[in-house]
Amino acid sequence: MTIVMNSPDATGNVGAGLLAGALAGLTAAWAMNAAQAAFPVKPAGNADPATVRAARKLNRFSTGKKLAQGRKRQAGTTVHYAFGAFLGALYGAATERYPRAAAGWGLPFGLAITAIADEAIVPALGLGPAPWATPGKTHAYGAASHMVFGAVAEAVRKIIRPLF
Repeated sequence: MTIVMNSPDATGNVGAGLLAGALAGLTAAWAMNAAQAAFPVKPAGNADPATVRAARKLNRFSTGKKLAQGRKRQAGTTVHYAFGAFLGALYGAATERYPRAAAGWGLPFGLAITAIADEAIVPALGLGPAPWATPGKTHAYGAASHMVFGAVAEAVRKIIRPLF
């Protein structure tokens, strides 16, 4: 039987895809931070970013204690990179099984992250406001940031995947 790599029957090496994707996700998380630092947007109000809110909840759940004020930024960054590695690993595995997932230079992947994470999961977990309570420029900034993430994740994945 011949397997066509653009079909759902394609198997690839999912383990290698997970590893390459995780490394690509870490790099993409760094690139996303760099892009946001280069083009900063002041957040509405004084609310902590969703990554810091997630870190606070994770810390409370795992230790039963409140996250120290001086550790918030570091903990938020850790959550950002861990989530980036996780998303990259999923993406890398998906591209092994469904090579068409890599279409569009990673931009559809970045937009999917925006739609699923920013617009659904973050509000559902109480880590941010509902989409309809968020200014349009914040949605656009998130989409642009995640398109940087997706494009860098795909570029790095494509470069390093042959190494595994």
